[in-house]
Amino acid sequence: MHLFAFADYQNPPIIHLREYPSLNEIKQFSNGAAFEYSALEFSTTDELLSLSASPDYLLTIWNWRNGTKLAQCETTKKQLIEISFNPNSWYDIGILYSDQMNFYTCERRNDKYVLFERQLTLELFNQTIAHNQPTHQQTKIPQSNPIRG
Repeated sequence: MHLFAFADYQNPPIIHLREYPSLNEIKQFSNGAAFEYSALEFSTTDELLSLSASPDYLLTIWNWRNGTKLAQCETTKKQLIEISFNPNSWYDIGILYSDQMNFYTCERRNDKYVLFERQLTLELFNQTIAHNQPTHQQTKIPQSNPIRG
């Protein structure tokens, strides 16, 4: 089965999960965003990840087979570059921004899933002067004439 997901622009938006090439709707997901989604991503198993845009910036993990919301949390209020599940484990998620990367781990506690966040600041991208300077110095070593014998 080949699947794809998209979100519409109604208020609040709904994520539609459809089968390809028949375009039959498999599921709908709601209550993951106030106005719009900035990213949708499938795991290698049964999970769908969504990230909403302003004003709420909610990271939500859905089980697309049964239509349930597994976990949800607020994220950094910044412009997204990339979002991804770890291909080996849907419990690990990465979100890349221009100046930092956030890592989320989803843990199961009894019947609930909880997301834990770690942030990594990308220092080089914060320093605009670093983009204009070479990262290493090159010096020209004079070539000496080889000794002939």
